[in-house]
Formats: sequence, structure tokens, C-alpha cells
Amino acid sequence: MPTLQPRRRTPSLATQREPVQNLKCRSDPSAERQCPKCGSGLVTRTVNSGPKARQQFWGCSKFPKCGVKQGL
Repeated sequence: MPTLQPRRRTPSLATQREPVQNLKCRSDPSAERQCPKCGSGLVTRTVNSGPKARQQFWGCSKFPKCGVKQGL
């Protein structure tokens, strides 16, 4: 039976900086974001009703055809 090997990359300056760059990109409101399902752009949407009314989330620009929603 084969054993699972961890997928760790070799430590380097690039692998140390990558998580910081990802966090900066996530918090930048002007950054271009892509839908993980179809690749089109994500746009900021607002919940209109219910317990989460007036909260914002990222939604696919091709909604409802694609249907992807992500939290901010």
C-alpha cells in the first residue's frame, strides 16, 4: 500500500513571501479577482434581506449562471 507524501515545497525566500503577498492581494479592494469556477471577474454584492442583510460578499459576475459566492 503506497504512503502519502506531504507536498511541502523547499523553503526559500519566494515561498516565505508568497503568503504575505496573497494576504495583501485579498485586502486590496482594487485587486482583480477571478471566479474559481468559471474564471470570470468577481464583483462585490450586498445581501438584501434575511439575518445577513447589508453584508457584502464576492459573487461571480455571471451569476446566476455560474452561482459562485465567496465571503469578504
